[in-house]
Amino acid sequence: MRISILLGMWLLCVGGVAQPYFSRLYDINSDAETGIWASQNGDKTAILVGALCNNNTTACVEILRLDEEGDLVWGLLLDTMDVVAGNNLITTDEYIYFAGPKTGTGRFGLKILQFDWDANFIRSIDFSEQFPHSSINGLSLVDSSVVLTFNKRGGDLHLGIIPDTSYYCFFDLDLNYERHYKHTSGIYRFEVAHSLKKAKDGSGYYSERYGALASFFDTEYLDILKLDSLGNIIWTWAAEPSGVDAIVNMTPTLDGGVVTVWHKEDWETVEPIYPEPSKIIKLSSDGEQEWEHTFNAIYPKNINYIFLAANGDIIGVGEQDMYQSPLGHYDALAGWIFRMTAEGELLWERNIFDLRLWANNNRIGMRLFAGAETPEGDFILTGSGYSLFPNGIPVELNPDTWVVRTNSEGCVNPNCGPLELITSTQEIQAAAPHTVKIWPLPTSDNIWVSDDGGHAHWQYYSITSLDGKPLSQGSIDAMPVEISLAAQPAGLYFLTLVASDGNTLTRKINKQ
Repeated sequence: MRISILLGMWLLCVGGVAQPYFSRLYDINSDAETGIWASQNGDKTAILVGALCNNNTTACVEILRLDEEGDLVWGLLLDTMDVVAGNNLITTDEYIYFAGPKTGTGRFGLKILQFDWDANFIRSIDFSEQFPHSSINGLSLVDSSVVLTFNKRGGDLHLGIIPDTSYYCFFDLDLNYERHYKHTSGIYRFEVAHSLKKAKDGSGYYSERYGALASFFDTEYLDILKLDSLGNIIWTWAAEPSGVDAIVNMTPTLDGGVVTVWHKEDWETVEPIYPEPSKIIKLSSDGEQEWEHTFNAIYPKNINYIFLAANGDIIGVGEQDMYQSPLGHYDALAGWIFRMTAEGELLWERNIFDLRLWANNNRIGMRLFAGAETPEGDFILTGSGYSLFPNGIPVELNPDTWVVRTNSEGCVNPNCGPLELITSTQEIQAAAPHTVKIWPLPTSDNIWVSDDGGHAHWQYYSITSLDGKPLSQGSIDAMPVEISLAAQPAGLYFLTLVASDGNTLTRKINKQ
């Protein structure tokens, strides 16, 4: 087993206590590996890794256990298993559960494995013979039940003419069968319903479903289902059916509603130019749309996963193409994380980019595919870091699993702005949350900025447009300071504070 750790030194001590913010790469089997799911229980982190073995010729699975400082406790290589969906690993205080098909079966078959937190195998169940043409869509924990979601193909392996049927099977924590229910629209040949999640107000369960007539890749509808305890559909909400990219992603909200993510090609109305914006849509407990937020970008900016923070905020992760970006001019992908309130107000967003992968002028990629909140309110994020062939040829060279721990503002370093850079010479320090407050937001004229932490080191400020154009700046003699936006039209801007030691703090400002 080979383990390559990207980060050589990431700790500073405050009173002798190590700060647990890190950015690391893990390479267990020397082949391609991508972190696609993260689960957090107290001080125990489990990372699910989709991987290739045997010189990238055979599918395999890895499960990594990390401690709070990012050290690898153990890496479990399952070279007879495959990963179909990212959301097929769950954890409890005692156990880790993984669901997947056997490798070499065309990603068909149903099997659940159970381990303890010391990587000891406990038990497994296998329904591959009973459902030979079925595919796992998700694994979830509902109350005290392990719920396996899968779709049973209606005909033969590739050309079935009967619509698929989605199954939700409930097991206890010892994997004993409890009950199940199933449903189908009876219309679409390829129909997939994903993992079941309980509404926070106890009013039912949420699932997400997409379907197509020709193939899994020609999605013709995407909807949210709300089900009762018997599997009866209470209501459905359908996204616009034309050109929907089936990013199967939703999370219940504290008020009993649900938020979902989807992309839709849009050449006519998207600005500046990228034709497939990421959207977040909030539905009430009764299935009524409450709000929508769209992320537009010059180049691809994709949401791969959303989850709920303990206070109800929505956390999203993904990646953004940094090509000719005003934030960095990097010909590469960067990890992307954002936080918004339950009402849809964007609090902040930032790109995370580790320059220690930069070598030989190759394109490099940093992607984030999943995340989880720690009990302290920090974030554990996972994805992949990889180099690409020179001259922009988009061929991945054995990506490694990338894991980042940030604070609640998505910061790894104190010098935290829209682009969070990690360099070969910069030690990762304790990224303590800033005490700066800005009000009113949104504003119609001026804003006030204060620092309740009593810091007097902020020297000056600057206002820039979203594309990096400087608009105004001024000195800061004392806090609070009033900053005028009267000369600017309504829109979004960046406010950057600069300290005497060179540190900066950047926040997005909305003027109505």
